[in-house]
This record gives sequence, C-alpha cells and structure tokens, in this order.
Amino acid sequence: MKRKRDNRKNKRHQPFEVYRLEGDTYRSQIGEPYWMPEIGLGLGRGRQVIGGIEQEVLLWHDAQGQAYPMPEQRMQEMQRQLMAERQRTEAERQRAERLAEYVRSLGVDPDDLPE
Repeated sequence: MKRKRDNRKNKRHQPFEVYRLEGDTYRSQIGEPYWMPEIGLGLGRGRQVIGGIEQEVLLWHDAQGQAYPMPEQRMQEMQRQLMAERQRTEAERQRAERLAEYVRSLGVDPDDLPE
C-alpha cells in the first residue's frame, strides 16, 4: 500500500501562533500573550470554565499581561460580591434589631427618638 505524499512543508506549529504582515511578508511573532500596540491589547491562551467545562480559550490581555475575565467568570465574581453584600446587610439588620431591643429594655421606644 502506497502512502500519499504530503507536499506541504513539514513545519511544526506551536499551539498558538501569531503572524504580522510586514511589507508583503507575514512574519511569525514570538511571545504570549502577543502584544498589539495598535489596539492596546494582548492576545494569548488561557484556561477558563465555560458552561461547567474547563477549556483552552483565547483571551484578551492588558499591558501587564493579565487576562481580562470572560463574561461568565465576571458574572460569577459579581454574584460572589452580591452574596457578600447581602451577608453584610443581614448582619447590620440583626445588629440594629439587637440595639433596638436593648434600647427598649432601658424603657425607651427606638421608633420615637428625636431626629
């Protein structure tokens, strides 16, 4: 059995390659994330959980090389912040109730305090 010959060059590709047009030639760029000063962003790979599945994805990066969060990741972060705020609010409500009970125990109506 004969094998088909592959006429393409046997070039090994990296997992992530960026090429930049310089004149009339595309040149391979080194580095990840690859910084693009024209738009003020870098592009690189990262691992993110999307829909409950961890995957390799392309991410935008800032000038310090930090990846910007994916929408799902940002939403989870906002949900954690909201939960923390709810817990603080509940703790303050309970504290206010205890304080009101204490003031009542002293014979003062907390709803009838001068402003």
